[in-house]
Amino acid sequence: MVQNFIEEQPPAPKCGRNRCNCFNASSSDEDDLDPFGTPPAPESSAADATESLKSLIPCVSVDERNLLADVARIVEKNGKSYKGKDDLRKVVAEALSSLGYDSSICKSKWEKTSSCPAGEYEFMDAIVEGERLIVDVDFRSEFEIARSTGTYKAVLQSLPFIFVGRSERLGQIVAIVSEAAKQSLKRKGMHVPPWRKRDYMLAKWLSPSSVREKQSPASSVHVAAPAPPPCRKRCPPVTRQRRRAIAVSWS
Repeated sequence: MVQNFIEEQPPAPKCGRNRCNCFNASSSDEDDLDPFGTPPAPESSAADATESLKSLIPCVSVDERNLLADVARIVEKNGKSYKGKDDLRKVVAEALSSLGYDSSICKSKWEKTSSCPAGEYEFMDAIVEGERLIVDVDFRSEFEIARSTGTYKAVLQSLPFIFVGRSERLGQIVAIVSEAAKQSLKRKGMHVPPWRKRDYMLAKWLSPSSVREKQSPASSVHVAAPAPPPCRKRCPPVTRQRRRAIAVSWS
């Protein structure tokens, strides 16, 4: 609700210079900065963005396709049981580990800079044949914006729900979609919030401060053994002679 309120603010008066940052009074455009090594996407129409994404969305290797198929099966099987993304992420990471993947949950957290507000995010990764692949089970929703244009909706629909791939390809996708989101907000006469800009979006997955949590192997999980069935053998009746024998044994 707060996010929608801020994104839907009426446009501020235009500044008398070519570039204006109305958030922190800087005369430079943060999108020109490149802290993640990803070049900014050129300003283009959403239709051009959709065309560019067509070659970036599909998996580019057999390892990516196999991992995506495994993740999709796990999500399909468990998605309805876990409504929270945190719980689903943990289940997927554990399931991938049980399948033999070196998979883990990653937590990224970054401090405020001149081009990016502070934030934090969680995703997953998997090391396959020595290569790190990023996994996000709810990728598309991270790019949803308020009052988007029809063309941006087409860009959003082209994104997968689940992303699996290398950081380089992810960075290119994020740069293109972030630029399309900026153009959509501007066409609606709205400010571009700092958390919708390219640098902030890239920091979610590509922050240098991201920490990879060690995933516990499934074999280390303790499972209690079932209780033995009750003995059904009937005990012999306690006779007078048996009572005497018991009394003698206790004397």
